[in-house]
Amino acid sequence: NLRQQEYTDKLGVEIDRISKLVEELLNLARIEAAVGPTSARCNLTTIAQGLLEQAQPSAAGRNLQLETNLDADLPAVPGDEAQIRIALSNLLENAMKFTKPAGRVLVSTRAEADSVLFIVEDTGAGISRADQPRLFDKFFTVKASVSAAGLRDQGLGLAIVRDVAEIYDGTVTLEESEDLGGLLVRLRLPAAG
Repeated sequence: NLRQQEYTDKLGVEIDRISKLVEELLNLARIEAAVGPTSARCNLTTIAQGLLEQAQPSAAGRNLQLETNLDADLPAVPGDEAQIRIALSNLLENAMKFTKPAGRVLVSTRAEADSVLFIVEDTGAGISRADQPRLFDKFFTVKASVSAAGLRDQGLGLAIVRDVAEIYDGTVTLEESEDLGGLLVRLRLPAAG
């Protein structure tokens, strides 16, 4: 019965991985089919608050500390809320996925000049400078890239974030977090005029 339970557990993990891959492929297809700028507006702080509430049980289960520095008076950004939510969700999920238990993830929003920023930092292992440019390639994963939970990365999350940024004339950049020591990802979108 122990072997049967191990098999069932492995099967469950594989089903979860395949389900996530299908979800990411569908999101990628929808985003790539987007026709460009829209008259819709959304608020990154509002989206971030909702995502953080949804992520709290998972973070608590892994003993991750979710910290925030959210600007309540953030200007809106032009864009489809569903697409932008997918991008922000991918950034938060990646930070949580690759941060070991008892680690920290900091989510910030702020306005800067004529832009609005969504920033995620973590205490994870970070990414080597050599691998950073390729992280936005579809299906690229860092060698031995296994999450803190033991799952392999699909290599689509950052490609989706990049596509959303490009649709709305934004940028996404990676660097080392000076405060937390892991990765810092900055999504910059133009403020609505």
